[in-house]
Amino acid sequence: RRVHGGLSRDQPIIHILPHWNWDAIRCDHCRLDEQGTPLIDVWVYSNADTVELFLNNQTLGKQSMPIPACRHINWTVPYQPGTLTAKGYRNGINQVFASETIETNGAPSQLELELEFPNDPVLSSGKLDVALVTLKVLDAQGRLIPTASPQDPISFTLSGTAATIIGLGNGDPSSHESDKPKSPVEGSRSAWNGLARVVVQAESDETGQVTLHATHPTLGTTSLILEVV
Repeated sequence: RRVHGGLSRDQPIIHILPHWNWDAIRCDHCRLDEQGTPLIDVWVYSNADTVELFLNNQTLGKQSMPIPACRHINWTVPYQPGTLTAKGYRNGINQVFASETIETNGAPSQLELELEFPNDPVLSSGKLDVALVTLKVLDAQGRLIPTASPQDPISFTLSGTAATIIGLGNGDPSSHESDKPKSPVEGSRSAWNGLARVVVQAESDETGQVTLHATHPTLGTTSLILEVV
C-alpha cells in the first residue's frame, strides 16, 4: 500500500523487498553461491532517479531507475545477517532523496496490539462501528518479525460488554482456521508472517470501556483499550 498508493513525483518513496531474515527460515527456492550462501533477489521500489544499495554499510552499487516507469530495480545479494539499506537520489545530486533500512530480526519475544482503524480508540455504539486491530509478533527490540509464524495460536479475549469480537484473520491463503470467534468475547488465530487481525464491533445499546487481550504460551500477553460512546 505504501508503494502502490501513489508513486508521486514529489513525495519521497522507497521500499525494499523481501525481508532480511534468511538465517531464520529455509529458502528452498534460493540459488546458492559456491560457499553455499543463499543468493537473495532484492527489489527496491522508488520514485528516485537512481538507487544505491548497501549491505552492512558496504555499497553494492548504484543503478538508474528504468524509464518508462517500471519503478523497481533489483540486485542479487549473497545473504549476510545485519542491515540492508537503499538510498535514492534525484537529478544527479549526491544528496539522499529517500532511504529505507531493513534489519535481521531476533527471535520472537513479545506481542503487540495496534489499532489500525479508526485513528482514535473510540467507537460509536449502534453496531455500525468497528475497530480493525493488528496483532504483531516482535523481537526483544520491539521490531516486527516478518517471518514469525508461532506454532501455537494467539488467544484473544474481550473484557467489557460494550463490544464483541466478530472476526479473526491472518492473511494466510492456505489457513483452514475459522474466521469467526468461539464466542462474542473469545477466539483464537495463528499469526502468519508476524501478523494477525482482530475485528471488534461496538454493541447497539451499550457504552463504556472494553479491553482486548492477546495471549500466547511463550510470548506473553498484551492488551488494547477501546472506548464505546
